[in-house]
Amino acid sequence: MSCPIPHELLVRYWADDLDGDELDAVEEHLFGCADCSEASARVAALARGIAELIPPVVVGADIARAEARGLRAATNDFRPGIAKEAWLHPGTDLLLHRLVGDLDDVAKVSVDILLPDGSPLVSFADVPFEPGEGAVIIACQRHFVMEFAQLSNDIDVVVRRQLREGGERRDTYSVLHRVAPGS
Repeated sequence: MSCPIPHELLVRYWADDLDGDELDAVEEHLFGCADCSEASARVAALARGIAELIPPVVVGADIARAEARGLRAATNDFRPGIAKEAWLHPGTDLLLHRLVGDLDDVAKVSVDILLPDGSPLVSFADVPFEPGEGAVIIACQRHFVMEFAQLSNDIDVVVRRQLREGGERRDTYSVLHRVAPGS
């Protein structure tokens, strides 16, 4: 094993992407080399941090992992074309916005988040979704809501569903973020 262990190899090690021989060689070297062990610890900390992030568009497994880590979630159902308030209450870490819509014959979903004036805030192409869920789920984390509340509490979320047989369905959901006193 070369020393220092290449950063890419450490990333593959912490991503559990090494075969048996490579894995054995890396672990043997890390056991005896303080400098590489320190570099490995830095990569491990980064890997843990990334693993703890909650993606902006989630599915059931993401929610279960977040709740297993102790995050407290509040769920709101939204229907297209109907503005609705979503309250961040004390003790809530995560607002889950269920954007209800037919997903049965959908091949791909994309999401655009717009400010009240229609200007784009962020776009996500080919997001995860579960057809049986009947909704695309957007996860707003507490820090995002608190920072966003400084700018504007309201957003429009445009969900574009590419159909398997061709064509596209587009729905707009209006989310009115509100922060409860004491949050």
